[in-house]
Amino acid sequence: MASPIKPETGFTLIEILIVISLCALLASLLPFESLKQIGKRSLEAERTQAFVMLSEARARALNNIDSLPHGVHFEKNKYTLFRGPRFEENASSNEMYETQNVEVDSPDILFDNLSGSAAVATVTLRYSSSTTYISVSHEGTIE
Repeated sequence: MASPIKPETGFTLIEILIVISLCALLASLLPFESLKQIGKRSLEAERTQAFVMLSEARARALNNIDSLPHGVHFEKNKYTLFRGPRFEENASSNEMYETQNVEVDSPDILFDNLSGSAAVATVTLRYSSSTTYISVSHEGTIE
């Protein structure tokens, strides 16, 4: 009696090439996605830093430190914590923070001493195509 024919097992060359092509395609997309994630994390870190600076200015104003209002001055790639009724570029009390590739757009935000109130304002932070905002209300609350 003749032995039965065993079916061949394994993968064909075309199947192997398709799998390799799909792996290469997925691997090529990975760096683009990770760059987006880095940008989002960088933007969120800058938002947190700006939020902390605004909160610090408001806390100093509420505590009537130096009996002066306190505020934050924003420029394209930096922001400065200042004291007094207006920002002065070379004041020795200024505390400057430079952003890391994030553009900032906002008017100066000044918190009144003792009340902590401020003019309504929005801080806009941009990194590449991503944008986030920080809002300051009339009462001085920061969101």
